[in-house]
Amino acid sequence: MASKRIASIDIFRAITMLMMLWVNDFAGMSGVPHWLKHAAANEDMMGFSDLVFPAFLFCVGMSIPLAIEKGIKDTNYLGGILHVLFRSASLVLLGVMTMNMSGIEGGLSHAWFLVIMVLASFIFFNIKQPSILFRWSGFFIMIALLVYRVIMGAPIKTGWWGILGLIGWAYLFTSAFYLLARKNLLLNCLAWFGFIALMILSSKGMLGGFKVPGGFTHPAIVYSGIVCTMLMQKKGFAQNGIILGVFFLIAGIICHSFWIISKIQATPTWMFLCCGLYFIIAALLYKLCDVKKITAWARPIQAAGTCTLTCYLLSDLWYGIVMLTGLNFGTALSTGVLGLLRSFVVALFLILITELLSKINIKLRL
Repeated sequence: MASKRIASIDIFRAITMLMMLWVNDFAGMSGVPHWLKHAAANEDMMGFSDLVFPAFLFCVGMSIPLAIEKGIKDTNYLGGILHVLFRSASLVLLGVMTMNMSGIEGGLSHAWFLVIMVLASFIFFNIKQPSILFRWSGFFIMIALLVYRVIMGAPIKTGWWGILGLIGWAYLFTSAFYLLARKNLLLNCLAWFGFIALMILSSKGMLGGFKVPGGFTHPAIVYSGIVCTMLMQKKGFAQNGIILGVFFLIAGIICHSFWIISKIQATPTWMFLCCGLYFIIAALLYKLCDVKKITAWARPIQAAGTCTLTCYLLSDLWYGIVMLTGLNFGTALSTGVLGLLRSFVVALFLILITELLSKINIKLRL
């Protein structure tokens, strides 16, 4: 399998990152239509916001075959394993950091936690650094923040691991199987079906106490992305991807007789419906961007697809600065349609800043 970049993967990831920035910004805003928000835990529905995180998981999976094959080619098989372990541990660490950024009475505020954590992340994960010592200073600053919480009497929480933590665990489990199966589509499909089966059995309570951090639904979504990219290497993906997507949508409809549609509960119904939609989107983007080579329309958000971690953490830095400065957009720009438009502009602004940072060699990569 060639390890060249596939335009549709970067563009799919860029669109997903744009949507994530947007929904994160309007979360909690009043006057927003219910269908745009996250559904409640026991609510049988899927709001637009409930589609964004699984799309990110799917995009993570789409990147795995290309990234791992490139890593093995550049180093060796052991280097590929070490890369997977480092990336997984880094995502889990960032997830734990975001879970423990609440302010401490008499100590650092939530805003300062955010700012320091993000700046430390920029030091540690930036691809170009003046020295190894400088790079690792960022890591020790992050650890010092966690130690500070303990000293101040605030225990370290893992809870649901945070968005990046959930991605980290799902990435670890799926990459481990991909490292075993490599380019063998049949073996990867067997691993994919295995995760789907574990998801279903776990949702039925048939696995007893056997579980993994974050559950089995998220790895099943990531592995869907892995298989999607492997199918892109075959002829006819533009048609076959749509067929597979329709099959998953039908599976989701069938599953609705047994489980509600719930992102928070990570039900099989939610997984099948989401992945069905993503296979179709991936196929359409592949036809447009890789077959017909029409990509100029995505140029304004390109940085969100190629500098994704930078973009994601930059949003945390933005909110920390907003809290510290007391920036207030006023009621008109914080509610309803105008609020949604303002949130979208903020998302585009963060992507623009990400692109500008990349031009001066500030680009985070795990």
